[in-house]
Amino acid sequence: SKLERVLVHRDFQSHNIQVKQGEIHLIDFQGMRFGLPEYDLASLLYDPYVAIQEADRQILLDYYSLNTFRPGGPRRKIFLQCAAQRLMQACGAYGFLSQQKGKTQYLEYIPPAIHRLKMVLEELGELKSLQQLLKRTSDVTQKIRTQQA
Repeated sequence: SKLERVLVHRDFQSHNIQVKQGEIHLIDFQGMRFGLPEYDLASLLYDPYVAIQEADRQILLDYYSLNTFRPGGPRRKIFLQCAAQRLMQACGAYGFLSQQKGKTQYLEYIPPAIHRLKMVLEELGELKSLQQLLKRTSDVTQKIRTQQA
């Protein structure tokens, strides 16, 4: 692909950004490699650990667009495709951690991740079969929430 590649963290989410003595530290960067800059941005702005309202997400995206050296800021379609990829990866990780590793606290993040994935895919207008499957997940996400209570 001819798209610009930059060094990306690949797990750029709120739990991996720490502030110690007023300084920002990034942790858990062993998966760092070259990739699309939109991937880390999407990972942070669609982070299932944090509730960000759509209006606030857009303000942050606009801020990035105005302050980046890249002409035109993030490419919307690529940004959304990166968000979809990241959210699918997160759902898989949460499922693995809860079911295979017994870390059931990760179950609570599956419903917000699925909700955000539905929103992203709807805006993209892609992966129609996955969109249909996700529409049927309300029972599953309700069961997860019940298990957490």
